Amino acid sequence: MANADLAVWTGVANAPVAMLDDERPRAHWSEILMMAERLAPTPRLVPADEVERALVMGLAHAICGEDGLGWNRRIQLLDQSEASARAKAAEKDPSALHRPNAPIAAMRRRYSPNGDPAAAEARILSILRHLEEVLAANQQAGSHWFVGKTMTAVDIYWAAFAMMFDPLPEAWCPMPRFYRDGALVRSAAIIRALTPALLAHRDGVAAECFEKPMRF
Repeated sequence: MANADLAVWTGVANAPVAMLDDERPRAHWSEILMMAERLAPTPRLVPADEVERALVMGLAHAICGEDGLGWNRRIQLLDQSEASARAKAAEKDPSALHRPNAPIAAMRRRYSPNGDPAAAEARILSILRHLEEVLAANQQAGSHWFVGKTMTAVDIYWAAFAMMFDPLPEAWCPMPRFYRDGALVRSAAIIRALTPALLAHRDGVAAECFEKPMRF
């Protein structure tokens, strides 16, 4: 479905959007999560305990929300895509090296008009280190999840958003080559911050919750 048609139907031009009967569209991650909890309350992905609930929602925002992990990774990917597009265009027209790429510029305006790749990297590193600390602390308490003793939305969100940094193997998650190549992390600091513990947790959640092979 074209984005124009999606916007007419749902009122927004981006995905995902959750539609249920005659209820309003849900496009924000927290709205979709709470709808999912209502439709399938077992197993719980948002704890009933208020302390754990607040921790889950805070960590989920750090992963999914504005200025979060995915948001800042998108800034990096847009920067990489624009540099690649300019270099390719400059092979035919050298002046193109200094001109904005129109489609990517439109994406920048939509998602991160003032995105600074250096600031994005600093924010990514801060979030990854915090996730590592939270996971380690809960593992020391006897759980292999981020929060509490059962899987929550944080575990699923981390497993999904980690794909923006380190995609699962091709046999598990087939995708066009340019997507896989584009997701390669170029920062040594981020590579170090993607610790074995974080990636092992991603793999375990993916094995338990994601279909194999995934449909791209």
